[in-house]
Amino acid sequence: MKIEEEKTPSFTYLLCITIALFAFSIYATVGFWDFCYHLIDHFINDTPVIIFDRGGAFGLGCSIGLFAFGFAGAVRVISGKKAPDFIERKCIFFMLIGIALIILLPIISSIAISMYAYNKDYIDCDEAEYKPTWPIYRTNYYTKDDATCIELVEEVKRDRPFL
Repeated sequence: MKIEEEKTPSFTYLLCITIALFAFSIYATVGFWDFCYHLIDHFINDTPVIIFDRGGAFGLGCSIGLFAFGFAGAVRVISGKKAPDFIERKCIFFMLIGIALIILLPIISSIAISMYAYNKDYIDCDEAEYKPTWPIYRTNYYTKDDATCIELVEEVKRDRPFL
């Protein structure tokens, strides 16, 4: 009976995976900050329409989780062996924090933004909303009045005729 040796991934493979994880982490961070920038811009400038795209809220959790996973990979690439237990525990902790944020932040931010919009006398423009099959990933529109909502619905129909 032949016993197979456990094959370890090559250095190049581990390096490429680690770089990809860090790149995706940076991409998720940029997406989250873009999401925050647009919301803050709407709030500060008191725009007639607040656009809330829940997809950006996933970015913070993704960036934390991917960075922790990438860090564990970087330790393995640099040292050439498995990461020490205390580093693995910290990375697992931050990965779990990232997963929790991926699940909770879109829900919490949706509630907070809708409460803010209603307190500032915005109305929910349901007709313009993009509602995909996955309900947590939606784009909500809040407008100052009904006329702005009607204009927005016409604009959305013109720009997204396939929806």
